[in-house]
Amino acid sequence: MSRQTTVIILDAMGLDDPTPEQLSAVRVIEHTWHSALITWLSGRASIAQVKIDIETVCRLIDLTDPDRGERDTRGGA
Repeated sequence: MSRQTTVIILDAMGLDDPTPEQLSAVRVIEHTWHSALITWLSGRASIAQVKIDIETVCRLIDLTDPDRGERDTRGGA
């Protein structure tokens, strides 16, 4: 299952050759995704909370962008 989830996330990220940092972010996203799914299915979290959790963890993708530092020094987001 983890391999399939990795492929789905990398495809969504548009990455063919991810860096080690990006693969680490993908693993954290996978763990959060699976945990949130189980929590929602068991009735311990609302779908709204699951959405917030997934959106939050997906921000890790931006933090692992190798060009991020260059954009930040140019005044970009």
